[in-house]
Amino acid sequence: FVKEDLGALNVGVKQSVLQASRTVTAATAMCGAFAAVHQIDVENAAALFSALTEHLDDSRLRALRSFKTATISQSGADNDADVDQFSMGDNQSVDLTQSGDNNDADIEQLAGADHSVLATQSGNGDRLAVLQDNGDDLSATVTQAGLNSDVDIDQSGSWNQATVDQSGERNDAFITQDGLGLMATPNEAFITQVGGETFSATITQTGGDANYSWIRQAGM
Repeated sequence: FVKEDLGALNVGVKQSVLQASRTVTAATAMCGAFAAVHQIDVENAAALFSALTEHLDDSRLRALRSFKTATISQSGADNDADVDQFSMGDNQSVDLTQSGDNNDADIEQLAGADHSVLATQSGNGDRLAVLQDNGDDLSATVTQAGLNSDVDIDQSGSWNQATVDQSGERNDAFITQDGLGLMATPNEAFITQVGGETFSATITQTGGDANYSWIRQAGM
């Protein structure tokens, strides 16, 4: 484990992690910090290590194939989080928490089955994008509390579930599911928006039968 602490507020933290574990955890408590977790096949690790050295004012985590879980917790404004999980088999998970205004997060899980994303953002002007591509039994659960926030979940594959819960004014939610849905195991999408007078919700499902979608909107 190697850690370089570059110090004060708005300077950031740079972290490099290499360990034989199944869990990666990043935590930042400052404004304008950046956290990245990249989990890929072992043979691609060297290229990743050299490609991610250009930023000095951020929190970087690099992992090998054995990692299964990525956890990021950020507090403060204008923070960014980037989580990529590539071709590592099944049962990958991401747990993201951001508190503060104008935070941004991108999560990608590519291929495999039984992956999960659990994300919570509290603050105004937050943005979250989740891509779960070419997998089965995927789940993404997102909670946002605040104003002017948006979430976009894109799932492809079979028997997947996406859930968005937003509270506040002028929030947007988008869920797209493309893949096989069957009567016993449909793709499912749920959006709940409460606490405001202006918000929007869009669910698009293609590629199968017996898919299920549900939207609930309740103003003040």
